[in-house]
Amino acid sequence: MKYLTPTSLLIGLVLSAPGLWQAWSDPSVDMGSAVGRFLLAVMLASVGLAMLNSMVRSYKRGAGRPKRRSQDRRMFDRESGA
Repeated sequence: MKYLTPTSLLIGLVLSAPGLWQAWSDPSVDMGSAVGRFLLAVMLASVGLAMLNSMVRSYKRGAGRPKRRSQDRRMFDRESGA
């Protein structure tokens, strides 16, 4: 599974853009901490996208199975004569 995708880079850039811009335009701000925040944001976005992908795949696998009626519903149908 690929974790570092263009989407995660874009999300990381969006999340850390203000800090990167401030570090680029203001020499008193440390560029290393801004880049570190960017890398952290990219990693968090990658993990979040991987979790979302696994959740979607799980739901997709479950959607292919035939739905069974619950035991309670079957008992209710027998009692009502349906």
